[in-house]
Amino acid sequence: MSSANTSTTADTATATTATVVSITDTITSSPTPTIATTDDKTPADQTSTPSAVTTGADSDYNYAVEERVLCFHGPLIYESKCLKRRRHPEDSRCQYFIHYNGWNKNWDEWVDEHRVMKLNDQNRLRQQELKAAHKPTPGGGGMSGGAKKRKSGANIDGSNGVNESTGAAGGGGGGGKRSKSTTDAKNGKDQTNGESSATETTDGKTPSAKKKRRHSVPAFVETEEAFTTKPEIKIKIPDELKPCLVDDWDLITRQQQLFELPAKISVDTILDDYTKQKMASKLTPLKESQALEVVNGVRDYFNTMLGSQLLYRFERIQYQELLADNKHKGRKLSAVYGAIHLLRLFTKFGHFLAFTSLDEKTIQLLLTHVHDFLKYLSNNSMLFSANDYSTASPEYVRMTMS
Repeated sequence: MSSANTSTTADTATATTATVVSITDTITSSPTPTIATTDDKTPADQTSTPSAVTTGADSDYNYAVEERVLCFHGPLIYESKCLKRRRHPEDSRCQYFIHYNGWNKNWDEWVDEHRVMKLNDQNRLRQQELKAAHKPTPGGGGMSGGAKKRKSGANIDGSNGVNESTGAAGGGGGGGKRSKSTTDAKNGKDQTNGESSATETTDGKTPSAKKKRRHSVPAFVETEEAFTTKPEIKIKIPDELKPCLVDDWDLITRQQQLFELPAKISVDTILDDYTKQKMASKLTPLKESQALEVVNGVRDYFNTMLGSQLLYRFERIQYQELLADNKHKGRKLSAVYGAIHLLRLFTKFGHFLAFTSLDEKTIQLLLTHVHDFLKYLSNNSMLFSANDYSTASPEYVRMTMS
């Protein structure tokens, strides 16, 4: 944002790198009909369990102790229970100690609030949609992050538009629950009777072929080792854009302002303009195709992730009102929101990519295009302005506190 419009102090601007890290951790979710993927299990979650059940006032939390909830783990959603609550000791963000129903208690973990959702019909529908989206394709052994095409992108009325996208937005990776059948198979044990699977039957075949189907491991489920050792993929936010994220955080969380919707310049317009510039730069046909794939992938990710991953708590009611407004019914979220919400996506984009099935070469190619697009954003800093925000009404503020 320009210095004429920014609401932050000079001291804040000098510490933007550290602040941006905390900002991305405080971005929270809201109940939404959008299909969404989300954060995975990170080392930060593996903290020791405090003796107190709750730290901080009850009004600070959206979920109660012992409340049944839905919670993201990897790209999927699981029914869970909130066992404890706390304020994170470093930045005071709300966290919940979650037990996943039917899982070993060793998988209980502290999670940030944006991974937790109310247990209701709307969110159960999203759970089923995600499960269906990650079902293995025939003959493929699971979803591919490469040339496979998928449906993605939620309309504002909650329906899914058919959008043929590419590996740039491909899903993969999966929940970290380890299936007992895989361990038994490695130990040479038959799950049904505990005897050695090497014991031959009367026809000379091993009984392993007769194992019941329910013991097979779904293609979207990874082993614990594979899940927890995935490296973080770093997206470098240009220094010129970091103050924009700080200003955005300050305007919304401290000054109680809202980004005005619909945006003067929408995400769709920004992506289309970038595409036109790339097409005019005399790229080879291959590079043109790659650039288009990345742009389409970013658009799909934005439409999928906005409602659950890219909004501050203060913005939730605005988002819910947008979903209920017939004036915008059927429009993509990328046609309504603007540059700052698109920039927020890239603070989490590397985290999402770490849990796709893209190979290293494809990821590096994708990162090249992503960083090129971020350079385009930094060269068009006029897209980020404090004039795009307005102070929320007293009635709106009261609703956010109820």
